[in-house]
Amino acid sequence: MMTIQAINPATSEVLNTYEEMAPVTVKDIVSKTHEAFLGWRRTTFSDRARLMRKAAESLRANAGEYARLMAQEMGKPVRDGVAEAQKCALGCDFYAEHAERFLARERWPSRHARASSPLTPWESYSP
Repeated sequence: MMTIQAINPATSEVLNTYEEMAPVTVKDIVSKTHEAFLGWRRTTFSDRARLMRKAAESLRANAGEYARLMAQEMGKPVRDGVAEAQKCALGCDFYAEHAERFLARERWPSRHARASSPLTPWESYSP
């Protein structure tokens, strides 16, 4: 098995070492992830929004810690890492607020459909 190292790009210090996962372990993780997805897709939008707001809260509360990790692992300046964590928090808030509307089913009248080719963004409907 292969060993994978996380190396600080600024100092070449080995931050952590990880053992490669066996294929059976990866398969088990993928299976469990799929099971979690099947449960998640039955989660109501209000529950999802609550969890996204909680994630945003955690990102803001731990922005400094995440920024230091980004600095160690990627060489990103700490102030940029803090800004990135805060931007991610804003994204979580945004989707908590708007995801239900974005993911709502839309009905398209069949008279708008074209049998010969799909609609493209630059085409407009003209009666």
